[in-house]
Amino acid sequence: MEEDEEAEPFLEFMAKDGAWYAGTATLIGPSLSDMRVHFLHYSEDEDETWHPHSFKSPYHVDAMIRPVSEPMQDSDCAKLRRGMILCAACRRPDSDCFEYYDARLEQVNVS
Repeated sequence: MEEDEEAEPFLEFMAKDGAWYAGTATLIGPSLSDMRVHFLHYSEDEDETWHPHSFKSPYHVDAMIRPVSEPMQDSDCAKLRRGMILCAACRRPDSDCFEYYDARLEQVNVS
């Protein structure tokens, strides 16, 4: 396990595939203007390099980085409401890894 994987992550980054992953960011380059994003539990081959010119505005940065999503507990089910934005987990094909996407709750069935 790499050193940065031992600490509990506190940020998620949107990867090129549109999924959210917990990770770390390191400034790189001669003027430290680029950012290397490492997704926890993935190899360095999957790291992404983000360049400042690829962000159109500060809002675009906010849309790509966020605090780690809080998992829901069974006791939270009563809080679910139609239209809520949730972070949904989808298993990657042929893998034990999950991808995380934002999803809007369309229906709540009470049993």
